[in-house]
Amino acid sequence: MTRYNHIEKLFGLVLTTIIFATALGGCGEGNSTGPDPELLPEYEIVMIDPPDTLPCYPELRAGDCDFRSRGPEVEVWAELEIRDDGHQLWLILEMAATAVGDDDSDGWGKIDQLLYEAPAGKRIVDIQSESQAQIGYTDDDIFYDSFDTGLGSLTIKGDTLLDDLCGPAIGRSRADIDLHDIWIRLEW
Repeated sequence: MTRYNHIEKLFGLVLTTIIFATALGGCGEGNSTGPDPELLPEYEIVMIDPPDTLPCYPELRAGDCDFRSRGPEVEVWAELEIRDDGHQLWLILEMAATAVGDDDSDGWGKIDQLLYEAPAGKRIVDIQSESQAQIGYTDDDIFYDSFDTGLGSLTIKGDTLLDDLCGPAIGRSRADIDLHDIWIRLEW
């Protein structure tokens, strides 16, 4: 190590110590009772363990209630959205299902679910993790199909061999999402 590097490192250490001590309130005028609030960060990153989500059931828009093993073409969208001026985080889950071929059965559904409310005095600035997912495919069987996305695991059932777009929930087309942990940035 040269003499110059030694002095540079020593100066950097002294400067760092002064900045750190000032931030902690240890330097300056008067007695300090803690960190200077103006030097502290104004935000924090928070991990949300999301609650269980509600399923989305498409409602009949055209045709009859049953796809009769003709498709359907399925599209599912899931998105996290900040609402209420940054005080709430919502999940929007949508599903569209349209029969393939000569059947004009068509359905669409949407749910909005509150996932999180910011603590008093804080607001959600942005979402740090994945915030949306979209899946489109032809559902050519009666089984559940699963897709892992950055937002969560989507489970979809298009054709059920029952009244896909009408009737009790047990026999309906549906989309569910098991959300991964969500990271947000809170500001105060």
